[in-house]
Amino acid sequence: MTLHAGMSSIAAAGLAGLLLSTSNDRDPPFRLDDLPNLSMTFAGRHHGAPATATYSVQHEECDAAKCLHILWQASFNRIESWVRPDGRPIRSVCNKIETGEDIVIAYTMDGAIYRYHKQGTSKTTTVQRPGLVEVLVIDIMLLAYPFDHPRRIEFPIINTDSDDGTTYTMYAELTGVETLTVAGAKIEAYKITLGLTGLFGAFAPDLFFWYSVRAPHRYLKYQGPDESFELSGGG
Repeated sequence: MTLHAGMSSIAAAGLAGLLLSTSNDRDPPFRLDDLPNLSMTFAGRHHGAPATATYSVQHEECDAAKCLHILWQASFNRIESWVRPDGRPIRSVCNKIETGEDIVIAYTMDGAIYRYHKQGTSKTTTVQRPGLVEVLVIDIMLLAYPFDHPRRIEFPIINTDSDDGTTYTMYAELTGVETLTVAGAKIEAYKITLGLTGLFGAFAPDLFFWYSVRAPHRYLKYQGPDESFELSGGG
């Protein structure tokens, strides 16, 4: 998912100052080689209203090479991403149904080609930032977080709430273990905090994700400033 309202809040808090941030991770930080095919449903609230969504991951071939096809569908947006098994993004399409915005990102070795369209206005930007991670599906990427050897991971992303593909740096860190009740069952869960690096990180709201402690890790819950979703089926 696009982190929905949460990404907009983070971007507004500190985008300009983070343009100077860089990532120390040269290799892709989240490898999805061992991720199986997944089919999940989620229920929660989006801007105060009840909402449901479906999420799927399917192994496919992209230009005769292995890839993962990740699809999120909700009433307010639709996100489709193709990612290599080593975590490098290939292409993403985001349709923001509420605002009428469409975004297409074609990733390159040096960054990406970012295409933005809204109500007859289009803009294409060449983004120069190696090592980008696809934030639109970061909750799936975090299934490959090193839970057994937790550490803070910093990585560059494209701000998908911009019209020009501005980039900045985020971090992911394991910040606790909690007991959740999901679909009527109590589950021990790792809590991952996602936020901005740099000075403006002190003022931007963090985002939170929960994954089952027991392997294979399952994506259980997401909490942002204006929405939350919890696994209701599959996974």
